Parts: sequence; C-alpha cells; structure tokens
Amino acid sequence: MTEVFAYFTPLHLVWFAVGGGFGAALRYSISQLFVDSKWQAGGWPMATWLVNLSGALALGLAAAYFNDFGFSPAFMFWEIGVLGGYTTMSSFALETTALIQARRRTLAFVYAISSGVGAVAMLMLGFTLGGLLS
Repeated sequence: MTEVFAYFTPLHLVWFAVGGGFGAALRYSISQLFVDSKWQAGGWPMATWLVNLSGALALGLAAAYFNDFGFSPAFMFWEIGVLGGYTTMSSFALETTALIQARRRTLAFVYAISSGVGAVAMLMLGFTLGGLLS
C-alpha cells in the first residue's frame, strides 16, 4: 500500500481537482437540459441515467486508451477528476429512493437495474472500443 502513495504528489490533487470541477459542471449542465423534459415529468431520472451510462462508457474508453490504472496526470485528470465529478452515485441513490417513496416501485426497480447493468455494459463497450483505438 505504501508503494502506491509513493507516486502520489500534491500535483495529483491539482489534476483531479480541476478535472472534478469540470466534470461536475458538465453534469450540472446536462441536468439542466432535462429540467422540463417529459422524461423527468414522467418520473424517470433521465439526466442522471444518461450521465452515469455515458460516464461509464467514457471511463471504459479512457482506461483502455490510456492503458493506465495508476497515477499518471491523464488518469488523475480524466478518470478520477472529470469522470468522477461527472458521474453520480449519490444522485442515483436519491432518485431511486424518491421513486420508491412515491410508490413507483416498478419504475424504481427498472431504473436501478438498468443503471447498474447498463453502466457495466457501457464500461465494457468503452473498454473494448478504447482498446481498438489505442
């Protein structure tokens, strides 16, 4: 474990802080596109669903393209920073809970399953595509 932290420097904090800010701003911008949409009105948390699935795809692409799961600046900025700030497990959990509390259990179940399975599928697709590009 200490070997991992030997490569961690204060500059790494800068990389993922800047990337995280960019990812969070991007997520917020996308959520604003769906504020008045028929999807949101129907109860489906479309913005979070799209963000999490597209983020999983992008993470797969980045991981395969950079072929790096370590502490390079590209990993810190893109994978931990931008995509960490972009995707949101907490919003997913909150929206699923809200659907359950609103007694929309079927919609909550479909949302939860499609988010989880969809994210894994998108990450695998991204990883495959990223491998082809690298």
